[in-house]
This record gives sequence, structure tokens and C-alpha cells, in this order.
Amino acid sequence: MEMNVKSRYLSRRSFLKRTSAALIALGFGGRSLLAQSDPALIDTSMELDLSFSVITPNSGRYRNPYVAVWLEDANGEAIRTLALWVQVGKGQRWIPELTRWYRDEQKRKGLIGGDLVTTASSPTRLPGTYNLVWDGLNDKGEPMAQGDYYVCVEHAREHGPYYLIRELVSIGDSPFAATLTGGSELGDVNLEFRSRA
Repeated sequence: MEMNVKSRYLSRRSFLKRTSAALIALGFGGRSLLAQSDPALIDTSMELDLSFSVITPNSGRYRNPYVAVWLEDANGEAIRTLALWVQVGKGQRWIPELTRWYRDEQKRKGLIGGDLVTTASSPTRLPGTYNLVWDGLNDKGEPMAQGDYYVCVEHAREHGPYYLIRELVSIGDSPFAATLTGGSELGDVNLEFRSRA
């Protein structure tokens, strides 16, 4: 009889040990699962449309401006260059005039290599209205999480002004529209987060 009590006691003790070990493992496992769970990604059926104008000045000698359009994460790290309008060759020495984009590109190049000037640039543009679209991917083609992003448009012109428009927008599930104020040679930037056209 005593033996049965003892064996029940041992099995209860064994049960408690196993249960507490399982709960501890589940607790740590649950935390690590939570830590590893990805935040919601930007919906692939949505896009961010950016529309802006390059405006002809009223006087003086005119050369097409250098323009960079890109997105940064909430920490200010560049994640995607949408447009880089520059003159390569002899005009490449003026690319550092796009001061913020150039600084970010030097940092990115030092970390992961490559050169967006040679792979993502295209010729400068005449004055006019332009549309660009962000599909929610970074420069590596990876989907980005919903959250806060800086929309950046930088404009520099020889014998002309410099502008940097940089505004934080929140990208989630819902469509929205916003206007970022421009200057005399770089018009307002109109944003629309919408279903893909």
C-alpha cells in the first residue's frame, strides 16, 4: 500500500516536473515565436503614386536639374531609389550636389556594394510633370512592412536652387492622398496610396 502511494507521489512529481518544463519551454518558445513573427507586409495589390513637376525658371541660363526620388525607413535609412536623373560621364562629378541621396548611396554602397548611379540612373529631364510608382519593395526586390516611411525628392541645378522635400507618411491597409509642398522650380509632390492601376 505504501508502495502505491509512493509511486503515485513519484508520478505526480514527475508530472509536475514535466508540466513545468513544458510550460517553461512553451513560454520561451512563445516569446521567440512572437519575436520572429513578421509585421504585416505592404499589400501587393497597392502602390504609392508620386506626381511632381519640374518647373522652368523665369530667367537666366538653364540646365536640366539633377533629381533623385527615393524612400527611407522610419530610421532615415534609404530603402528604395525610384528615380535618379543625372548626366553620367563628365556630369557625374555633380551628383554629390544631391547631398542627402548621395550620402545615403555612399553608406549603402559601403555596406552591400553595387552602384546605383550606373544601374538606376537615367538622363536628366526637361521641365514637365512626372509620375513615379513605389510597389512596396526595397532596392533588393524584397517586400517591406507596413509602417512609417520618408518620401524624399531632391532637386539640384547648376546655376540654380537646391530643394529637398522629405516627409514622413504612414503606409498601412487604407488608401490615402497627401500633398508635400515644393518650391519655385520643384512643384508640390502629390502622393496617392491606392489599388494598383
